[in-house]
Amino acid sequence: MPSLEWKAEYSVGNELIDSQHRGLLELIVRLEQALTGDSSRGQDLDLLTELVRYANNHFSTEEDLMRECGYPYCWEHEKSHLEFREDLARLAGIIMQGDQDGWARLLEFTHSWWQGHILGLDRDLFRYYHQHRESRLADGA
Repeated sequence: MPSLEWKAEYSVGNELIDSQHRGLLELIVRLEQALTGDSSRGQDLDLLTELVRYANNHFSTEEDLMRECGYPYCWEHEKSHLEFREDLARLAGIIMQGDQDGWARLLEFTHSWWQGHILGLDRDLFRYYHQHRESRLADGA
């Protein structure tokens, strides 16, 4: 599986969210590098914990923006965030039980999620967000 790197197509046109997306991507890449290098299990678990914390913070920011602009698919998007959290927790549990394939499954999951979520749901959300913002500016709000 090729390593992920930031591409212009990942930008949603919101400086804060793009910055957070870059941070998430960086954590996924750091985790991948740690797992293919000589890091200790403790270091790997620390990175996983950092990924969970960072993702939760990012999701909260996105969910606040969705409510702020009245995004009509807010529930669906929040459900996707919840599923990510649940899947990550499930994979962390598998890893903690010593399953040797757990880390590979985690990397496969994060790569797949990155592509699907950022290029799908987030793109849709921010298309709506920007239209809503432009509409409000045109109305003088």
